[in-house]
Amino acid sequence: MLEFPTITAMTLGAIIILQMGLGMRTSTGRLKFKQSVGGGGKEGMTARMRAHGNLTENAPIILMALGLLEASGANRTGIIVLAAVFFAGRLLHPIGMARKSPNAPRFLGAFSSYMVGFISGGWLLLTAAQML
Repeated sequence: MLEFPTITAMTLGAIIILQMGLGMRTSTGRLKFKQSVGGGGKEGMTARMRAHGNLTENAPIILMALGLLEASGANRTGIIVLAAVFFAGRLLHPIGMARKSPNAPRFLGAFSSYMVGFISGGWLLLTAAQML
């Protein structure tokens, strides 16, 4: 039986809380901007929706990669670093989305997610190739 993937589970727990917070922020924006569906061309509403949606788009694939790496017995410190960088980036991104662009938090949030994706994807390919 596989060992419980604690790093992935902790990262997932933190991401779930962040996702719910961003979802609530989007919902309260709907009240504030009187916009029940879509962004309605309202910049503040669209920014809230994109911050929430961007996390939804990126988190599943990164969490799957972390979980598979962890299940493979890959270096725990490396996985922890990837998880921490991903979570930090996902915190920075909505901060940047609430500001006028371009800005550092938004850039760093997006860039860190891309880098974690490239690194974890490459690491998975190498790990799987070694197991063939």
